[in-house]
Amino acid sequence: MFLKKTKDERLKISKIAKVLAFVFLLGLVVYITDWVEVVMYLREASPVYVGLFVVFHIVGLFLSSYKWGVISRWEGFDLPVTFYFKKYLMGAFINNFLPSFVGGDSYRSLALRRQDPSAHGLVGFSSVAIDRLSGLLTIFVLALFSSGIFLLIFGLFEPILRVFAFLLCIFTFLVIGIALYRLGVLNSIYHIFPATVKKKISSLVGEQDMVKMYFNNGRSVQLFCLSAVFAFCGVALSNYMLFLSIGVDISFFGFLSVIFVVSIIATLPVSIGNIGLKESAYIVFFGFLGVSVSACVAIVILSRILQLLVSLGALPMYLREKWKPR
Repeated sequence: MFLKKTKDERLKISKIAKVLAFVFLLGLVVYITDWVEVVMYLREASPVYVGLFVVFHIVGLFLSSYKWGVISRWEGFDLPVTFYFKKYLMGAFINNFLPSFVGGDSYRSLALRRQDPSAHGLVGFSSVAIDRLSGLLTIFVLALFSSGIFLLIFGLFEPILRVFAFLLCIFTFLVIGIALYRLGVLNSIYHIFPATVKKKISSLVGEQDMVKMYFNNGRSVQLFCLSAVFAFCGVALSNYMLFLSIGVDISFFGFLSVIFVVSIIATLPVSIGNIGLKESAYIVFFGFLGVSVSACVAIVILSRILQLLVSLGALPMYLREKWKPR
């Protein structure tokens, strides 16, 4: 029924669902949190570890910018890494005022596309999409791997076992899907999909030469390695500093077993700016490891504030670009 509705109707339903999810999740977090404890955690946050978070976060932004530059060079763009870093930071700044990361990604896509007015098809836009997709897939693999390592070292801890089993099921499904695609089996069942899905598949197949460009000649390995370095530095190490900053006693292996899972959940487009969603994910998954609700909320709030302050560094560049004569 949802697919039969018009695009505007689906968009309206999606917006309403996001608002409802936002109100419900945020209300739930507000209700179960001891805000006196949260304030106490924030006041006692260690400046040293907060500073290390900022350092790792900026390094992560640089690594992401470098990876985006590598992908763009495969499309024929030859721009300095400073261009990608500035646009990445400006995209992060824009995301602070929009309901999802799509706004910042759209800005980056258009900024790159303007560097080559003769570009056609998905050139420019696809590099941002591949950058985002490769990052999510890498974090998914790391989540599966780290939770498995945790189980091997610390035994069959039931909550982590459930997370591992869930990730393993998804991974198995993806592997089977890729195998069916390569064997041509999906072509034989193409007719059973709804018209909207068929249209999406056709558009992807139409760009299959571009897709192959990213995943041939070892480029997929290069993407995975760059994404993994970013994930470890810009996601794992940076966020671990926040746990240390408020004095939360949590093992690094335990932390790694869930941080990538939480990162995946926080990117799901089910709330406005992932507010309420990210806090809920921290409460549930780090709660398995004994971290209190107040500590989880304090860490997320501190993370949001610091990321906003870092992204504000793009404000002068953004204003200069907006006021620049065309």
